[in-house]
Amino acid sequence: MELYKAYRYIVLLDDNYNGDYIESYYCYDLFNNKQLDNIFIEPNINLKTLYEKNLKNLNNNITNSIKDNFNTLLFLLLKRQHEMVLNDIIDASIKKYTDNPSEDFTKILMSNLTPYIISLIKNVE
Repeated sequence: MELYKAYRYIVLLDDNYNGDYIESYYCYDLFNNKQLDNIFIEPNINLKTLYEKNLKNLNNNITNSIKDNFNTLLFLLLKRQHEMVLNDIIDASIKKYTDNPSEDFTKILMSNLTPYIISLIKNVE
């Protein structure tokens, strides 16, 4: 089962099993990429008990994963927006320069860039 990059597997074959007792488990920490040893698993566990004991931890993992993914997405969107604004400014400067090649291109570019740079500085403050 995968839910927002939080992995948990539980196999409960039958609550009414009457045969010999079988216990086998393997725990692996996916975040730190290592096997977990010396983990105690209750032998008489059922799904309800397991869910209640792990609900808080599961919710925290999901919440943190969602936050991390959202922050990454926000960073990429802001980066893309910045690139698009810069491209528009450069395109407008090139067009203005080709319409009037007697002007200095650097001055045209800087006059178009200055308002955007000032807005960036104001947002940082």
